[in-house]
Amino acid sequence: KALQAYQKFLYNEAKDLVASHPRNTTGNSKIEDWRLFCTKEKAIYNILNQCEEGMILRVNVWYPTAEEAQIKGILKSESDLTPDSSGAVLNADRPPKHAMPPTYIRTNEYTEAFQEVVDTYGIPRYQEANPALFATVTFPFIFGMMYGDIGHGMILLLAGLYLVHNAESLRFTQPVLFMARYMLLSMGIFATFAGFMYNDFFSISLQLFP
Repeated sequence: KALQAYQKFLYNEAKDLVASHPRNTTGNSKIEDWRLFCTKEKAIYNILNQCEEGMILRVNVWYPTAEEAQIKGILKSESDLTPDSSGAVLNADRPPKHAMPPTYIRTNEYTEAFQEVVDTYGIPRYQEANPALFATVTFPFIFGMMYGDIGHGMILLLAGLYLVHNAESLRFTQPVLFMARYMLLSMGIFATFAGFMYNDFFSISLQLFP
């Protein structure tokens, strides 16, 4: 009886951790809220650890010149929300003469995954050409030529469509699949196209284009 009671207790605790809040049945589970909270706190302390201590926290950062006005506007609006605090201020300063700025590559939801692939080989230096622009086409195209099959390509295409359609539900639960959804979709499109060119359907030769 003691063992059964202990097992029932563990079952109820686990059920409570993975269940949604009664007032928000479509929201996150309790354990997912804890994970997001820990991730947020870790990100905050990671930024604070880069600051110089004192009466005022000071940190040196690089930022795009084109976004200077936007950054100042955000800092001002956030400072206005807490009038009792000193707020945050951006003081622009010229970098040293021979300083090498870090590489900042603007990406969107489509190009982000391809940029990650290029970055595994090396990050372009400041003002160098970014090969990820070409990889957004050449990478799925070469994959399609290698994986060309109507059946297999359609499976990959449908998987990509599913990930794109359910992207918001994967944003925090499966961040890798969320980032790679458009890459999988592109690979499925090119693989299906190549499959029609090869007249292959699950490795069975067809005579679609004799």
